[in-house]
Amino acid sequence: MVGERNVIAGSRKSGVHLCGGAAHNRVLGNYLGTDVSGTVGLGNNEGIGIDDGAQQNTIGPGNLIAHNAYDGVWITGAATLANTVTQNAIHSNAEQGIDNVNGGNA
Repeated sequence: MVGERNVIAGSRKSGVHLCGGAAHNRVLGNYLGTDVSGTVGLGNNEGIGIDDGAQQNTIGPGNLIAHNAYDGVWITGAATLANTVTQNAIHSNAEQGIDNVNGGNA
């Protein structure tokens, strides 16, 4: 899986953003907010943002989500439901590791 990993860092927005009814996507094995070694923080606004009715997406396993300016994973909106975050390393983000707000994931 290492050869398939994405390194997503330095964005002033979400590293990965699932929105607008995005469904049944899988985000796995990536480094979000770090360099390729996984040790140097380069950050994004949040590691992963899920909103605007995105449903039934799976975050994990195997993501490293660290050193982001806000949350590691941010899930928001009453229509944003049934998203799973599982088996990830989430640490050293400025705010929450996983933040369900405004009805996100009910």
